[in-house]
Amino acid sequence: MALLALIIAFGCPAQENASAQALPDDSAYSATQHQIPNDTVLSTTLEEFVVKASKRVSKMTSSGIETDVQGTPLAKAGTLLDLLGYMPMVVKSGNSLEVVGRGAPTVYINGRQVSDPIELEQLSSDKVKKVTVVNNPGAKYSSDIKAVIRVTTIPSPGDGFSLDNRAVASWHDDITAYDALSMNYRVNSLDIFSTLQYNFSKSHTSRDYINTTLVSPNTYTSSFQGDTRSRSSRYYGKIGFNYTFSENHSFGIYYQCRHYPYRSTDTGSAQSLVNGERQYEVETDKSLRSQGLTHTIDAYYAGKWGTFDSEFNFKAYWNTDDDSNINKEIYSPADIRQYYMKELDEGRMFSAKLDLNHTLWGGNLGFGAAYTSSRRTDDMHNDIPGIADNQDKVLEDNAGVYLQYDRDFGILSLSAGLRYEHIANRYFRDGVKDTDCSRNYNELFPNVTLTLPAGRSSFQLWYMRDYIRPTYSMLSSTVYYNEPTSYGKGNPNLRSAYVDVAGVTYMWKWLVAGIGYKHVKNRIMDDIVTSEANPGVVVTTKVNSEKAVQSLVLNLQLQPGTLWGFWYPTFAANMEKQYYSIIFRGEEMKLNQPFGVFRFDNMFLLPHDFRLFLNAFWLTSGEQDNVRTSGRWNIDFSASKQFGSHWEVKLSVNDIFDSLHDRRFTIFSGLTEEYVHFASPSRTFQLAVIYRFNVTKSKYRGRGAGQRELQRL
Repeated sequence: MALLALIIAFGCPAQENASAQALPDDSAYSATQHQIPNDTVLSTTLEEFVVKASKRVSKMTSSGIETDVQGTPLAKAGTLLDLLGYMPMVVKSGNSLEVVGRGAPTVYINGRQVSDPIELEQLSSDKVKKVTVVNNPGAKYSSDIKAVIRVTTIPSPGDGFSLDNRAVASWHDDITAYDALSMNYRVNSLDIFSTLQYNFSKSHTSRDYINTTLVSPNTYTSSFQGDTRSRSSRYYGKIGFNYTFSENHSFGIYYQCRHYPYRSTDTGSAQSLVNGERQYEVETDKSLRSQGLTHTIDAYYAGKWGTFDSEFNFKAYWNTDDDSNINKEIYSPADIRQYYMKELDEGRMFSAKLDLNHTLWGGNLGFGAAYTSSRRTDDMHNDIPGIADNQDKVLEDNAGVYLQYDRDFGILSLSAGLRYEHIANRYFRDGVKDTDCSRNYNELFPNVTLTLPAGRSSFQLWYMRDYIRPTYSMLSSTVYYNEPTSYGKGNPNLRSAYVDVAGVTYMWKWLVAGIGYKHVKNRIMDDIVTSEANPGVVVTTKVNSEKAVQSLVLNLQLQPGTLWGFWYPTFAANMEKQYYSIIFRGEEMKLNQPFGVFRFDNMFLLPHDFRLFLNAFWLTSGEQDNVRTSGRWNIDFSASKQFGSHWEVKLSVNDIFDSLHDRRFTIFSGLTEEYVHFASPSRTFQLAVIYRFNVTKSKYRGRGAGQRELQRL
């Protein structure tokens, strides 16, 4: 019924949708008493008649879909993370974001690249001026960046001290606590900022899987059922400064450190069967202790030299992960076996990037260069029979140059660019270079976008090429021991996947629709191989697809603005259908079942600074790569209240019906079918208390360098 009401409300254009109704002079909803921001609702009082029309908050520009936030109900969404869930083309699930058909976006705040997702929860939506969603970022960005979200905040004039503290406590199966304190001191041209954060969480997850392998004439089955209880903490600190020399020149630097200890215990039972007859059953008891530490230094310079705008960014990064595993297996009271595995992973990265912009031939020419040098080492020792110790080292250099040109030709806007990247990858196994796994890449990545307005509508046609690099853990040759019949390992022979994508986006007032086509070569996907000596033993790894994976993407979003003065709904429907098949157990198996994502978000603006949020999410079952995933849905509710200009309290119940408790998927590979089931309490009760004092946003303008390489590490 709510959706039907939406469709009826959408049925007329914004101007014609103006409704006139007679109001008595003492009405509680008279024009003078019902205060609505002037830039959101236009009101004209004609004796006893009020004519109202919602302002169009989103528009299509040559750089993407731009949405105004300041002075609209979107400013009351909560955090920046909450706000982005209302943006066209963006799907929010929990704390993750995805641009439809493109994948996880890279977020920039005032031109500065967000290096930690927690920053999206530290910025309040009422400090945001506008948001631009870009599904074709252009040659300026690294070729593994698929989509960009640009956030522009409201300028905060004046000097002095500001503070923002967010404390959150939640409960689902156990308690989770989080506190983040951000401080800023600004005087004249100097801006000093810092952030301290602590996070503590406990979780409980049950999992079971069944592997079935057919090797004629036998059927091999291995299964596992277990429970994992984990405890993790996270300590985060950041401090830096920004100095503005003049209107045209500024410089800044910050240091950031993270420490994240983690420990877990895993108990369960595994069994192996051949043709339905049990071969053995074993009880398992595992413990994991992990210590992670990262250091980051980021610096930038931005300046204007004559007719050239320039920006230089530098980043240095170091990380260490120290893991210790102890596995105990009980076959019988007299047969108890215990193994250990210890792994030390270390990485470092240095990255620099120079961007220049110049007005040329009535348009804007952007050009620049970037260089990244990274190193990753994996050192593993164990006493598990059949698994050898090993040490991997990967050295990689990435150099790129680009040209990007933007210009308007009357009402037609053109943006076109070309990026060249050279990657030199050297792989060492136990100190010896492996020439088969060492590769060089030389690639060109073009992009083009055409934007054409047509009356109240706008069309955008776009094409781009990018790539997906395997992470360093995917490239590792380390073999991981799970259970007696289950192992996992990386694949040093993995190659980069290349993605060609084209699409058309249409926008009319409060409606955004799009269609896209995606072609992926060397798609990286799961693979399950069996042991020749014992087909009942499986090893899960990653491989490149033998043939290209093609997909069709459709999306639709309705965003009518404020209805009846207090309700701000957003409805989104997205569908992706792949065209792909594999040879499974000797026969062709098509994996073409589409999956859909539907969201219906509602924000209710009530008197006295009360806000209610009711959001629904549904993901249908479908197939992606060689995996079939079951559907899931959830409904979230929250209520917030602002107390003066400093305090805000928010109560939330996420996944009211605990419908995300179970997650199921099946992997098809070669002769093996693996069914996996995870179960974890998902209904969460959360209390957030926010205190803000004289809040300003740091003037730090560094755009970051090498962020994607940092994520690979």
